[in-house]
Amino acid sequence: MATNFLDIRHIKIPIVQRDYAQGRDDEKAREVIENFLDDIFFALENKINFHLDFVYGNYEGKYFVPIDGQQRLTLLYLLHWYFAKKENIDFKNSLIYETRVLAREFTKKLNSFDIDLNKDELSLQIENHKDFIPYWKNDPSVKSMLKVLDLIHKKAKDKNISFKDLSLLTFEIFELSDFSQKQAEELYSKMNSRGKPLSEFENFKAKIEQIVLEKRDENLYKTIASKFEKEWINEFWSGSCEDAKNVDERFIKFIYFLTEMRYYDIKLEKELNIKSFSFLKEFYSNEDNLNFLISSLDKLKEFKSFSKEFESFKLFDKKEHINFFEEITENYFKISITNKILAYMLLKTLNKKSEYLLRVVRNDLNRGRTLKTGRIEYNLTIENKDIPKYLSEYNKLLNDNPYKALLENRFSTESMKQEQKKAEFVLKGFEKEIFELEDFEYLKGDLGLILSSIKDLSQIKFIHTHFIDLFKKDDSFIARAFLSFGDYNLKIGSIFRGNKYFFGQKGNWEIIFTTNTQTKEHLEVYNRFFNSLNKLESNIENKLKAYDGKNKDWIYYFLKYPLILSKYKNLSNVIGWIREWEGDISSIEKLQKHTQISNQRLNVFLVPIAKMFDDDLLRYQKIDENNLTFLEINDMQIYVEDSKICVDEEAFELFAIKDAVKEVIEYLKK
Repeated sequence: MATNFLDIRHIKIPIVQRDYAQGRDDEKAREVIENFLDDIFFALENKINFHLDFVYGNYEGKYFVPIDGQQRLTLLYLLHWYFAKKENIDFKNSLIYETRVLAREFTKKLNSFDIDLNKDELSLQIENHKDFIPYWKNDPSVKSMLKVLDLIHKKAKDKNISFKDLSLLTFEIFELSDFSQKQAEELYSKMNSRGKPLSEFENFKAKIEQIVLEKRDENLYKTIASKFEKEWINEFWSGSCEDAKNVDERFIKFIYFLTEMRYYDIKLEKELNIKSFSFLKEFYSNEDNLNFLISSLDKLKEFKSFSKEFESFKLFDKKEHINFFEEITENYFKISITNKILAYMLLKTLNKKSEYLLRVVRNDLNRGRTLKTGRIEYNLTIENKDIPKYLSEYNKLLNDNPYKALLENRFSTESMKQEQKKAEFVLKGFEKEIFELEDFEYLKGDLGLILSSIKDLSQIKFIHTHFIDLFKKDDSFIARAFLSFGDYNLKIGSIFRGNKYFFGQKGNWEIIFTTNTQTKEHLEVYNRFFNSLNKLESNIENKLKAYDGKNKDWIYYFLKYPLILSKYKNLSNVIGWIREWEGDISSIEKLQKHTQISNQRLNVFLVPIAKMFDDDLLRYQKIDENNLTFLEINDMQIYVEDSKICVDEEAFELFAIKDAVKEVIEYLKK
């Protein structure tokens, strides 16, 4: 039966109980009491019954002696004292600490203190009162009460709450009349109440049970209470004693996951605060949200099984493979937005076609990105505010076959239209080819450039056969083969009076072969490249032959000398057009880093010449007063100036019919 605090006239805290701890001066205690008071004041202000669960104890004459519930009862006492003072009500209830003399004296005297509620800190007024004895502050319970009174005053002074509203705060008394004092102490110890507040999960469980009770659905209450204690919680426990310590923490993280993703799914406009119990109570007071919670927890065993099954599913994340259930319950506050969405969509399907759905979602989410300025990598740009629009699209795929759903629905983004195009291939029997290309490290679900080059569905077999194997070859071959069809490089930032360009290298080919604003500008080059994957070597040779008897350009030298497009020693495939803005295309340097320019660099036309003298291309490298590189070997200076390679006083035209690099090498050999 629900009890009101005023029904208990006198409370005596027994020897077995610890100090009043809700006002302790540590971060966790502050967080707990702040959240608890927020929930209480939310209920009081909105005139909602707030049930505080069971209080265990016995009546000894006129006194109620709590074995469990001291913290809540002390807080209720302070709340009633505060609002009684506010309305000048004669508050007769008493709170006695049986063995704590200072705390007993303090609470006995508390009613006689006059306070001014227009001032900020109550504690200072109380401490400065003529009847306050300074050594009371040495008692930890008194210190905690003073801090909590300050908190109550801070949260209550601007709210429309009266003393009579406190009747909304109820609890149930569980009398231990058949237990001896010793047995009661043993029970108290077993209940783990000595010095430990209720966990966040225990508080949440109580809130949900309270919501169901308020709906007067006793059968549902019994069902939920039983599942919390048995079926559901067992899914968070492996069976070991060590693991038992973390069960509550793992469970509440899963609750946070469900709440956050449901919040985004229903596009709730109220500010999200998953760690606020007042928010959680309001959220799950909605019948649809409560039903979602129950049905999701009922699917725990199945979700765990599918999470295990999909551990081999390739993610485009720092962790390439994860178990979704373990990731949520162990690392929820570190899990990426994309993986939260993937886990949520898995929870919503849990069928044999779940992998298809996860593929589509994974691919689409990975394309929520932009090129990082000055770097050779992507930056995911999806934020929490974007989650609702993504879920809205993915909910269209929740049927027996997501690929059929892709073709039956309309999608607004180019990214999802790519998934629609891939669906045609999958449904026509090219599932293996599409899936293996999607999983490839340099495509990561983005086949946009490949699909744009395909006129016939069967061409996907040709590309699948040759494209992945291409990367068994060295960087130089791939880059030169690509360049033989046309200029494809990506601008990745500026340098001096020019820009930096990337031609691709091991570990970073993704930005070359996936869709971005720059690669879309070179679609014709990509089309020719993808349709000639079986004859790349001959195309390089043919392109070089086409230069016979003609003036050379920078592309000729890049094709002719593989070292220029090799990630060699400490030089990368990032090229700096140092004076591009001045129109000087001879001041092109092979750089060490893509992020910044350093002294580790060399003019590309000098790279094959430097190799003649030392495997370390930079052994003889120097930098002149114009910040350009040159070679100084055996009292000779070899440098590039005005489109010429100069060896001391000799000059060889770079962009003439003859190959200037070859001429210099032959000259030096003499």
